[in-house]
Amino acid sequence: MDSNESMVVDVLTEENVTLTDGDCTNELPTVQEYLDGLTLPLALIIAATVLLSIATFSVFFKNAYHILHRTPKQFKTKSILLLTIYPLVTLFGVVSISVPRAFFLCDTVMHVYFMICAYVFFRNRLRFVRMLIMQLPVVQTALFLALNVVFVEDYVSTRSVRLST
Repeated sequence: MDSNESMVVDVLTEENVTLTDGDCTNELPTVQEYLDGLTLPLALIIAATVLLSIATFSVFFKNAYHILHRTPKQFKTKSILLLTIYPLVTLFGVVSISVPRAFFLCDTVMHVYFMICAYVFFRNRLRFVRMLIMQLPVVQTALFLALNVVFVEDYVSTRSVRLST
């Protein structure tokens, strides 16, 4: 490796990993770092979040039971699909709180599911209204997928630069 390549590696390292106050980097923490930095108030907030998530799931199962037993057959699938939005968002919210590096994946899954539900719900409506409503989940999902690609690319390039130095 000549001196020019060494300079490029040094510049890339300084650009991608910037240190601010203390030893804080711009990377997401690992699970171990996250758990080491967990304080009592944060643990109580996370515990309350988990309890609310359990309550959300219990409401979901209660309503799903009623839908399956009391709704006409033609509405069951769509109703259950739409009802699943709340527990799915809650589940992935708790996962992203527990594993910070999984946030982008969880957020993407939530947006894709929202897009699917919006499509199913508005599939049989007027064409103009459907296009107006569908632009939000479709554009939002495309943006989140693009942001995830950029994040992963930046993360991989940062790790490869560090490994090469």
